Amino acid sequence: MRTAKDDAIEIWNAGVAAVLARPLVIREVVVSEDSNEDSGELWISGHNFDGRNFDRVIVVGAGKAASAMADGLVSQIGDWRPVSGWVNVPEGTEKDIAGVVTHPARPASVNEPTAAGILGTEQIMQIVGSAGPRDLVLAVICGGGSALLPLPADGISLDDKLSVIRHLSGSGATIDELNTVRKHLSKVKGGGLLRACRGRHLVTLMLSDVLGDPVDLIASGPTVVDPSSTADALAVLAKFDPDRTLSESIYQCLEDAPEPVADSNLVESTVVMLGNNALAVDEAGIVAESLGYNHVMQSATSSEGPAEDVGRHLADMVVQMLRADPNAHRTDCLITGGEPTVTLAPSDVRGKGGRNQQLVLAAYQQLLTHDLSQQEWGRVVILSGGTDGEDGPTDAAGAFIDANVHRSAESQSLNIADHLRRNDAYHFFKATGGLLMTGPTGTNVCDIRVGLVKERATFHSRLSLRESSGFATFAERKATLISRSFLSRKVQVPSEHKPVRRLSDAGSGYSSSGRRSIVAAMVCSPSTSCVHGEAFAGVIDTTLGPDEFRWRFVFQRLTAAYDRFHHCLLANRTTGFDRSRPSESWFSILVPMPRWTLPLSTRQPIETATCAWQQMSVVTCSWRQSFRSRSL
Repeated sequence: MRTAKDDAIEIWNAGVAAVLARPLVIREVVVSEDSNEDSGELWISGHNFDGRNFDRVIVVGAGKAASAMADGLVSQIGDWRPVSGWVNVPEGTEKDIAGVVTHPARPASVNEPTAAGILGTEQIMQIVGSAGPRDLVLAVICGGGSALLPLPADGISLDDKLSVIRHLSGSGATIDELNTVRKHLSKVKGGGLLRACRGRHLVTLMLSDVLGDPVDLIASGPTVVDPSSTADALAVLAKFDPDRTLSESIYQCLEDAPEPVADSNLVESTVVMLGNNALAVDEAGIVAESLGYNHVMQSATSSEGPAEDVGRHLADMVVQMLRADPNAHRTDCLITGGEPTVTLAPSDVRGKGGRNQQLVLAAYQQLLTHDLSQQEWGRVVILSGGTDGEDGPTDAAGAFIDANVHRSAESQSLNIADHLRRNDAYHFFKATGGLLMTGPTGTNVCDIRVGLVKERATFHSRLSLRESSGFATFAERKATLISRSFLSRKVQVPSEHKPVRRLSDAGSGYSSSGRRSIVAAMVCSPSTSCVHGEAFAGVIDTTLGPDEFRWRFVFQRLTAAYDRFHHCLLANRTTGFDRSRPSESWFSILVPMPRWTLPLSTRQPIETATCAWQQMSVVTCSWRQSFRSRSL
């Protein structure tokens, strides 16, 4: 029997799978052969590079997913131009990539700079510094790059860097604050690699692990101009080291730093954002829908505060969903993304753990205050994990709490408060079977959290499901977004449906106080569809009110004709909708033309994405009639 934990893990895994680095790179990098030239063009997310202008490609970079990114990049470039380079990666993630060295720059699960990292960074700086005007330099940059690209400024030792990093991290500094200081104590961060590059063009492919996607803070911004100053770095130190206990060399480096001078030799630079936390949360929501959950999605865009506070709030939200009106709420799922902070206990009492484990343990402590019944415990799960598969200096990605973990903790009489106080959540969840173990995932876009309430029933009782005919099944097309029980059905939407929830699209959304109902529909008739027989899954959303329906299409690429995901939005209102005869109402559905896309990194809120409607066709259908096509 499928459990709530099974659903939570599947939802979390789907979010991670959506931001796997290699597929994201492959989607954005294409070589287009020209029949009149033997060089062709290299296309990177809409930017084209004529092969006649380049003799070779240099690949450099660093990060937890940098090996996978470089592998995808080189595989797409193929024989377009000779490729060489160097990428700093964590131990255990090295790959055999033709022409590119993947250098193990730090041990696994130790996210700190090392002497091996300095050696690798020196190699990277030498390589880009020796590039010429006919070289195209491609940088793969992602989370973890700060620790994997260490090259301390003059007068700063590796021990100095380690001391300030550990002090700020242990004091609860945000990643923004930490990387602001890092940038001004380094030769490579804060645009240092950009200044050193002598190639004709530098293209940076980024995978964001910083909320809000500030390019100057992702891996401390080695390939972009730094907008911060040494005064900003000193302000961070003043906040977290008011007594100046850190090495004097740190302060001397910042206080004596010369004013930055514009570099007239700056290479032409382009940054391509491949993915972020919002993309992962969005995909997790799609899978939650396919499993029958009403859901709310939220990806944070700024610092969330202490992990303990985030965990307690998540627990309270889950209990609200659990104990809501059973006629209105049955299967609910809350999906959030972010990166909270942890203030470390003194080293003499500190245990082992990470921010996700600390968050879930605090959530468990909060759940206990609500005095859940045995039946209620069987319906709830809270899970939180780092998308990179690492959570602090541990071998776990995070942790989860469910009925089994609860029973184990009670039987062992474990002291939750003590484990929280000592940052020892790892040993608590290891003893209770609540660790989320994934190993390195090949990506890094902060954390994904899933809190869900599982219902015994499969479908919402107020929806009337009727078998439909004439529809091809998704199973035949190997689609996976919508559960099979929904595939060949369509839904009569009751006119009394009331709006009650919030829907987000890649971090932006619209709100009301009502409910969301989900149906699966397909536009897949080759004779009538405007997209050459492609099959899609549709979601009807009644958040705007009982009379206004907004549709959103979620779907997967099914043929080689599409080289990237197309995000399709459906009609703002029903056409000729008659509340008295909902089963005979007509619905207008917008279907994407092959060349229309919304870039994954810049998806718009649904309300503002109407400008592309004229580029689409409309498929109009009735519950009692077959699909027909017409133009807008």
